[in-house]
Amino acid sequence: MVTILVVAQCKDPKKWEESFVTHGPLFRTMGASGPARYALDGNWAAVLMEMKDLDHYHKMMSSQAIADAMASDGVLRETVQRFVFDKKVAV
Repeated sequence: MVTILVVAQCKDPKKWEESFVTHGPLFRTMGASGPARYALDGNWAAVLMEMKDLDHYHKMMSSQAIADAMASDGVLRETVQRFVFDKKVAV
C-alpha cells in the first residue's frame, strides 16, 4: 500500500465536493483501498488515499477518465500537485 495526497485548486468548492463524492467507483478502478479522505480550504481541495499499486495509480492519473472527472469537478489542472508518502520518521 502507498499513501497519496493530491492537492489542487477548484473553480467552485461546493460544486467540487458535490461531484467529487460520486467518484467512488472511479477510485476503485485506480486501486484505492478504503475510503478517500478529503478536505477543503477556500478553493483548495486535498485528497488522501491509500493505493494498492503506485504504477497503476500513475497510469490512471494520465487517463481520459481522470481528466474527465477533474473537468467535471472544476479542478484547475495546472494547480494539481501529487505527493507519494514514501518516507517515515519514528515518533
